[in-house]
Amino acid sequence: MARPTSQPAAAHQHQARSAASTSGEVFHVLYPRGFRSGGPEALHQLVHTLRGLGADASLVPEPGTEDVPRHPAYGHYDAPEAARVADVPGSVVIAPEKALRQLARYRHAQTYCWWLSIDMATPWREHRRRHDLWSPDGRLVEPSLRWRAKAAARHAALHLRGDYRQLATVRHLAQSEYARAYLYARADVLATVVGDWTPLDGLDDTDPPGGRSTVTYNPAKAREAVEALRLRVPEVEFVALEGMTREQLVAELRRSLVYLDLGYHPGKDRMPREAALCGAVTVVARRGSGAFHADVPLPWEHKVSPEGDFVGNAARVLRRVLAAPAEARAMQDPYRAVIRDEERRFTREVREALVEHRLDAL
Repeated sequence: MARPTSQPAAAHQHQARSAASTSGEVFHVLYPRGFRSGGPEALHQLVHTLRGLGADASLVPEPGTEDVPRHPAYGHYDAPEAARVADVPGSVVIAPEKALRQLARYRHAQTYCWWLSIDMATPWREHRRRHDLWSPDGRLVEPSLRWRAKAAARHAALHLRGDYRQLATVRHLAQSEYARAYLYARADVLATVVGDWTPLDGLDDTDPPGGRSTVTYNPAKAREAVEALRLRVPEVEFVALEGMTREQLVAELRRSLVYLDLGYHPGKDRMPREAALCGAVTVVARRGSGAFHADVPLPWEHKVSPEGDFVGNAARVLRRVLAAPAEARAMQDPYRAVIRDEERRFTREVREALVEHRLDAL
C-alpha cells in the first residue's frame, strides 16, 4: 500500500518532478555491478530517488564489472542500467569516491564525486596511515622512521599522479558531515551533504532488553581491538557477525544487548543503524563519522574515546551499558527516530542538490 502524502509535500514533489523533467539532464551513476554492501546500495537508492523525483537516471557499471551479474538484493529499487555514459552537455555523471579517477575521461558531462567513505579513499589513505597509531582494522601500529617514510612517499606519489588536482575538476557530494568537514579541511573542497537511508523492512525492536545478553560486532571493523576488549570483560559473550545470511544477521541483532563498532567510521555505516532498529544498544568509537553528532546522533556516553587507553575506555562504556540496559536503550530512542526519518531526508537532499541545483549557490 502506498504511503499517504500530505498536500504540501505532494505539491513540492510535483514541482520537483516538473523541474527534473524539463531540465533535460540525464543522470548516470557509476557503480560496481554485482557487489553487495552499503556503498552499492546507496548508489541504487540515489537512482531510485532521482527517478521518483521525475529525473532520467540510470546506473552504469564501472569498468571491469560489466559482466558480473547484478545482485538480486537490490531488485526492489527502481534503478535500471544504461550500457554507457553519453559524454555530452546535459549529461550528469556521479561516481563514488573509489571511482574518482573514472570521472577524468568525461570532457562534456557535468561530473560529481559522491564521498560515501573518506579515510580509505585514494587521496587520503596514505595520510591516515602516516598519522594514526591504530590501523583501520584496529591493530596497534608501531611506527618507525622507515615505515613513515614509505607512507610519505606513497602520499607524494598521489600528488604526482594527479589525484589531488582532479578534486578541483569535479563537484562534490558527501554522505556524512564528517566527509564534508574532512574535504574542506584537507583539500579546501566544498561538498554538499547527500546521505543515504536504512531500509526498515524486517527491522524492529519489539524484544525487551531483559531477554538479551550478547555483544555483537562486525569482525571487519577493529577485530584486534575487540579481541583485546574480550580479555578485559571475560564475563561478556561476544558474537562475531560473519558468515551469516541477511536473515541470520538480523536474528542475531534481535538477540543482542549491545552492538559494538570500534572501527574508523569512514562514513555513516549501515550496521550500527540496523542494530539500533533491532533493539540493540549501539556503541561506537568516537572517531570518523562516529565523532559527529549529525552523523551518529548517539548519546555521548555511548561513544568510546580513542584517546589514552582505547580498550579500557571501551570496557568502561560497555560495563556502564550492561549495568542498566533498559535505561541505555531508552536513551537511544531519538537515534532510532532519526534513522526512521532518513528516507524522507535523503529525498529532500537529492532534490535540493541535484534537481533544484541548490549547491550551485555555494
